[in-house]
Order: sequence, then C-alpha cells, then structure tokens
Amino acid sequence: MDIVQSMMEVDLISDIPDALIGPSDFIGHADAISLFPIDHLDEKIYADGVTTLVKMNGKIWGYPLVWGNHLMLLHDGKTPAIERLEELKKPGSSPIGMHVGEPYVFLMFVLGQFDQKVKTFSGVDLTEASIVKALKDYQSFVDGNAVPKDCDYQCVTRDFYQGKLKYAINGDWVLAETEKHMGTNVRLAALPKFNQLQLRSPCASTALMLTKTVKDNLEKKRILAELAMFLLQKDQQLSWFKNARRSPANKIVYSELVKSSGGNDKVMLDALASSVCILPDQRISAMWPAMRKGLRLYMSGARSAEDAAKYILQLSN
Repeated sequence: MDIVQSMMEVDLISDIPDALIGPSDFIGHADAISLFPIDHLDEKIYADGVTTLVKMNGKIWGYPLVWGNHLMLLHDGKTPAIERLEELKKPGSSPIGMHVGEPYVFLMFVLGQFDQKVKTFSGVDLTEASIVKALKDYQSFVDGNAVPKDCDYQCVTRDFYQGKLKYAINGDWVLAETEKHMGTNVRLAALPKFNQLQLRSPCASTALMLTKTVKDNLEKKRILAELAMFLLQKDQQLSWFKNARRSPANKIVYSELVKSSGGNDKVMLDALASSVCILPDQRISAMWPAMRKGLRLYMSGARSAEDAAKYILQLSN
C-alpha cells in the first residue's frame, strides 16, 4: 500500500507513529500525513543543497539522512555507453529500457530544458510550454523500436539483468539489486542527450520526519534528533552508500567520496551533482499523479500535447 495513503488512514484511527523515514517529497503532504516541523537543523554538517530538500513554507520538516533518488544510464559492461538517445534509433541498435509511464522518468525531458546552472525545481517552475515540448520529445523517442513497447518496471530491471536489453535508464534505488544480479558487468554513465537537449534527472533525499504526536514531547524530540545524528555518522553513511547505494548527506563523508571514488561510484556521485533538487511543496505532490495521467492520455492519443499539458497543470494546482 502507498505509504502516504497508509499515513492518512492511520491518522483516522489516531494511531500515528512518532516519526517516519521516507522520501522528502512526502513533505508536500505534511498536513495530510500529520508531519510536524523540527525546531532546528545544523545545516553546516550537510552537503550543499541537501537541506533545501526538507524545507517548505519557511519551515524545516525533517532531518536528511541520505540523498540521491536520481536517474542514470545503465549499460552492459561489454556495450559502450551512448551519448545521444538518437543513436538507438539506428537500424540494428539495442533498445533501451525506460519505464515509459513513470513521471519521474518523463521529468528528465522537462528538466533538460532548464539552464545547467539551475539546481532546484518547484511546482511554480512547471510551465505549459515546457510540458508540451517534453511530451513531444518523449513521444518522438519512445515511438518506434528504441524502447520496448509498454516498457515498465520489470522491463527496466529483469530484462536488463537477463541481457535482453543492453541499456536502461533507472535510479540509484535499483543499483544494489542490479549489482547483485550482474556484478561488475553493469556500468553506469551520465544521462544522454536528446535533440541537443541534455537530459537532467530529478533528485530528492531520504529524511527522518516527525509527526504531530511529538509536538509537545521534548524527550521524544531529543531522542529522534539523536537518532538522526547517529545515522549521519561516517560509518552509517558509508554503509548506506555501499549497501543501499544512496549518497551521503553528511558533508564531510560526501566530499571525501567525491574526491576518492572511481568507476561506478564516481559516475553515481557526478550524476547526483548535475541533477536537479525537487523542492517539496503541495504542487509537487499533486504533480506526480497529474503527470502520470496526462502522460498516459497523450501517449494513448486521447489528448493533444497542449491539452495534456493544460490537464497536468490544472490538476497540479
């Protein structure tokens, strides 16, 4: 069951947990899932940009633990990486696994239109023009043989593991499982370009968030703050990085890894540095289901790009 929906139902029976660990975009549902802002965050201990992922309406809604949730190009070690998606439209090219109906993947084509210096994205940054262009670019690539028809989660994971696909676009959240299946045969690369557009990935954090049950309980707040600090210690951060493939939020640990890493580790960290932080707000929370529906309507031919973009914006607002 969806975690946000679960929290909403828990609230109805007055049995809310004191805290939860989850994606920072949950913060956009703060009222619905009974989140409560924290009193203080020592921002200097965090890697640059991380704390923006837990801020909304001038308040701080959690302790970032790790960050990432960003997309990369995965490829078979025997197959060279591609720099442009158009290469896959050539006769004889291997198709690429992409979860076609997933708005997180589609958003690459929106964020690619932003200046490379732009590092954050919020609901107010979503425009009709950027959605229309992204929809048309997305369909022009997906149509044909470059992406398996109706490619879904199983397509970008299982079919890639089994060697049916030489390429896949997927997130850091699948890397541990991918490496378990493929070992050193999996390689990471930066996202490719499409029609001169450098695709850019969204990113987010995993945070420890408090709920309203601890609002007046100073002891519980103290304990949860200490838990967050424990999880930010070097050995804990490196364990997340090694075993779950999530990047450290701790500034010192992150900086050390950036300087010392090579191979897939370096590619993953470089990809994170070039990604766009998705700032939590209510529009972003509404944007994901709106984008999923609008994308489906457009790709099925039920709506034009312009009508689908209007639909997405209407539901997001």
